Amino acid sequence: MGTGTGVDVVVLAGGQSRRFGGDKLALLLDDVLAGLPAEASVVCVGPARSTRRAGVVWVQEDPPYGGPLAGVAAGVAAGSGPLVLVVGGDMPSVGRAAAALLVAVAAAPWADGAVLVDTDGRPQVLACAWRRPRLVATLAQIAQIAHAPDDSLDRAAPNRGATLVGLPLRLLLEGTELVRVPDVWAAAHDIDTPADLP
Repeated sequence: MGTGTGVDVVVLAGGQSRRFGGDKLALLLDDVLAGLPAEASVVCVGPARSTRRAGVVWVQEDPPYGGPLAGVAAGVAAGSGPLVLVVGGDMPSVGRAAAALLVAVAAAPWADGAVLVDTDGRPQVLACAWRRPRLVATLAQIAQIAHAPDDSLDRAAPNRGATLVGLPLRLLLEGTELVRVPDVWAAAHDIDTPADLP
């Protein structure tokens, strides 16, 4: 994957929609994809579904339903562009912030990426843009540190068999320099239950 624009989009489209009571991605995914940059390559992580957007690549984290951090890693591995936009598949308006996130990264060469910040000041990890090398390095570091033996003193040493399964997505925020982009578009709104639908 990867286009001449250098932007890959990883859409987390896994999960089991327990609170929604059905496959919410079947309802929401086309809206998410329609809002993304038209020239970007798109990889969706989760069970394959039909979409109106052409050229979508589908991958699955191993094991399936291994959690969002494992999903990000699977999606990143399917691409090659220097910039990676990570978004949630249940955020139908997230595309409104895509351009601003990418511009923020380009305008801050010192930064690892950019993250959308909601009106309460909370960073939304499922609406962020990254420089690929830094995201790849961060994922590898999280896997090594999180699964190092408790008595390990050398946290930088490679941990063979390290995995991201079951780890929280917020770990991506630790130890990284991310430009904070205010969410003036309500792009961070996600759908958890039918009552959240507009």
